[in-house]
This record gives sequence, structure tokens and C-alpha cells, in this order.
Amino acid sequence: MSVEIPTTGYNPLTSNGGNDVAMAFMRIYGLDLKRAGACHPGYLDAVRIE
Repeated sequence: MSVEIPTTGYNPLTSNGGNDVAMAFMRIYGLDLKRAGACHPGYLDAVRIE
């Protein structure tokens, strides 16, 4: 599973407590990563697409 989040150079997993990533997964897949405790850099990878 993956989501795309437009950013201006920051890592969405570490900034703002990962809320951008959690909201994207909730919006697209209906999964609450915060509640599951899975919105953590140990479980997810951030890939920069240029």
C-alpha cells in the first residue's frame, strides 16, 4: 500500500507527528494508522519522487 503526499522538502513521517501520512491513509484506504500505532518511521518508508 502506498500514498502520495505533496510536500515542500520535509519528511512527512517525522514532521507534525505523521498526521499528513495518517490522514492520507485514512482518506484513501480507511485505515487509522495512529490508532494502530503504525504511523512510525520504523514501519513506513518515505520515498522522494522527483
